[in-house]
Amino acid sequence: MSRYKLCIYIISMVLAVAVLSLGIEQPYCQTAAQENESLDAQLKARVEANRAANSRRITNAQRKEAAKRAKELYQSVQSRPASTTIDKTTAPMAKSMGMDMPMPGETPHYFGPEPNWAYSPLLKKFIDSLPGLGYENRNNLEQYIPIANPDTITYPGSDYYEIGLVQYSEKMHTDLPPTLLRGYVQLN
Repeated sequence: MSRYKLCIYIISMVLAVAVLSLGIEQPYCQTAAQENESLDAQLKARVEANRAANSRRITNAQRKEAAKRAKELYQSVQSRPASTTIDKTTAPMAKSMGMDMPMPGETPHYFGPEPNWAYSPLLKKFIDSLPGLGYENRNNLEQYIPIANPDTITYPGSDYYEIGLVQYSEKMHTDLPPTLLRGYVQLN
């Protein structure tokens, strides 16, 4: 190698070592310090979030106080006079007696101290059997689930069904009048 090339090679090596030792290490140290700061900030945020969550936890004393309030509320509702029927004529009297209940069509108080009222007659439970599959398995209300019959002539080699939506009346309980329903029925 010529002396000139050797000198250039040595100078370039010295410059490369200087750049590597000074130029790259310094930004790397700054990045690591910045990452440590951001990790510290994230850790502090998590600690604060945990402290806030723990401060919102319900203590046993709060539970006991809530149970006491609920018992007092329940007792005040139980001490109210009972009315057997509530309609538009008896509603003002019921409201004047402190029985704040919704009228038909109004929104009931789902989570309040007042009970939800049903505007239907008292029904005996489980007196009607469930409808069975096919006419042979009909229930006491003459209801059954029909079995669809496939049409294999229209499209040979496949089962073809024509299904339509219809409106019909059906009894839902022995003690209730028929109810208007919509359902699917086989048309073919």
